[in-house]
Amino acid sequence: MMRPIKTLASAMAAVLGILITTLPAAAYAASAEEVVIATMAEAPSESVTAAVTPAAVEPVAEKAPVRACENEDCSVRVSATFVVQRAEQLIVAGKYDQAQPWLDMLAIAPEFQLEYHFLSGLMALGKEDYAGAERHYRAILDKDPSQTRVRLDLSFALMRQGKGEAADYHLRLAEQSGDLPNELRTTVRTARSAIRDSKSYRFGFNVGIAPDTNINNATNAETVDINLGPFALPLTLNDDARSRSGVGITANLSAAVRLPVAETVNLLVEADGNTVNYKGIAADDYQMQIAAGPEFQLSENMRATVQFVGTQRWFGGEKLARNYGVRGDIQFDLRDGSALAMRADAQRSEFFESDGYDGWSYGTTISYERGVTKSFSLSTTAFVRRNDFVGPANANWSGGVVVGVGGELPAGFNIGASAMVSYAKFDEPDYLFSFDRREDVRFGGRAVIGNRSLKVLGFSPSLEYNYTRNDSNYILYDTDRHRVEFKLARYF
Repeated sequence: MMRPIKTLASAMAAVLGILITTLPAAAYAASAEEVVIATMAEAPSESVTAAVTPAAVEPVAEKAPVRACENEDCSVRVSATFVVQRAEQLIVAGKYDQAQPWLDMLAIAPEFQLEYHFLSGLMALGKEDYAGAERHYRAILDKDPSQTRVRLDLSFALMRQGKGEAADYHLRLAEQSGDLPNELRTTVRTARSAIRDSKSYRFGFNVGIAPDTNINNATNAETVDINLGPFALPLTLNDDARSRSGVGITANLSAAVRLPVAETVNLLVEADGNTVNYKGIAADDYQMQIAAGPEFQLSENMRATVQFVGTQRWFGGEKLARNYGVRGDIQFDLRDGSALAMRADAQRSEFFESDGYDGWSYGTTISYERGVTKSFSLSTTAFVRRNDFVGPANANWSGGVVVGVGGELPAGFNIGASAMVSYAKFDEPDYLFSFDRREDVRFGGRAVIGNRSLKVLGFSPSLEYNYTRNDSNYILYDTDRHRVEFKLARYF
């Protein structure tokens, strides 16, 4: 059964609210000495609208304001620590109008910007200004992504606004940080499960431009040897059979709908589309996939899906192939905040121009993800696949591993990198080229950087680099490819 995100946020307030009202801001204070942050004509009072000007930066030993008068002109010197303590007292007491002048004073102390944004976010939560709280908490994380407490408060503000997926992202990082007591970790895990249940749809779209050194994924060799028994005949490849560079326009769309069927069962329907359009149509590549089936919440920490899958691909302006089959997934959320996922699938391939690659393929994948710092996570995936195609020279076994790392940097940047290596061995030789069975060693690498704080018409920019290398004992399949893609993405 789906639970509304805002209702869930109310339930989380029972625990997060305790943190919000009991953990002092000083726990997150920067290690800066006290500085004079204001000189005012009269002592600051909660009724004063803070027309505050910075004073010279110098140490102040006193915790309380120091009043100094010369002739009839008086001024007050206030230390930043005193302002933090006073503002916190007033915010916890719910006296927001009285707290605002103290926050205004704190805003001009560069060494205390973390405290300023933290207390301002705290006050915005109290006033139910969740968008304002989000802005202040994001400002902290942009400077210091390791602030776990701030991630929890940001998640609370996001959930109150109905931004479930964004809240889940920050809850996941908080859960993986290792900073949470067991009681709060349990609450966070429950919240993440409820967010998944409550989100009835998702939609994402991105467009980009992609310079590519090998748009047709072909060899760069000028000739290949044709096997004529005791000798080989070199055959010159034409330009269409060799690697070609180009710049493509890319677009990707993903959508999903989750419909409740029973208390712990949903119908999950997913659709994905990918396009790359180059000059002319010879290397244009389009693909669409639809998957549908039940999703089972087996326990608070375990869920599974079984889906029927159909895929259609077009290449060079013509239908290339279609696939259909079934896949099953199961995911475990472990107690330390890490996650373990497994997938098995069986699919039938049917090619329109040639039946050499027709047949069934079967695969299994296992993935593990865990946090390695408060803002970075590491993932490892291993896979095995059997392609049982009609053409025995095309049928093969393959397997490999992928290792990836990703996380947040200051100033709103997100980065990620991954590396892949796999090996494939084919059942029989392709006697047109060799008496030896084909063997491929495949390498891949990916690096991406984006910034969630930057927006272009509501889209977030990112830059991605991909490298693929297929080292084959058949020169026709020996390929090398570099691709850079600049994307603008938006998610709903």
